[in-house]
Amino acid sequence: MTARLGLHEQVGRRTVWIPNERPPWPLQAATLRERCGDLVEGLVPAGGEPVSVRFSPGVRTVFGAPQVLR
Repeated sequence: MTARLGLHEQVGRRTVWIPNERPPWPLQAATLRERCGDLVEGLVPAGGEPVSVRFSPGVRTVFGAPQVLR
């Protein structure tokens, strides 16, 4: 989930890929205090708590030039 190396986007009938460069995310341990909606459904064992909760204060990224894939 944290290793996104590019963005795929549909532009008209074509798919473009936009690469990005960024340093590793500074992930820190966190505590899930409240669940809102179904954002974490499927990531949590039925009736249980998440196996891991992490937080990042942010990361800077630089996007490159779009490349047409098809």
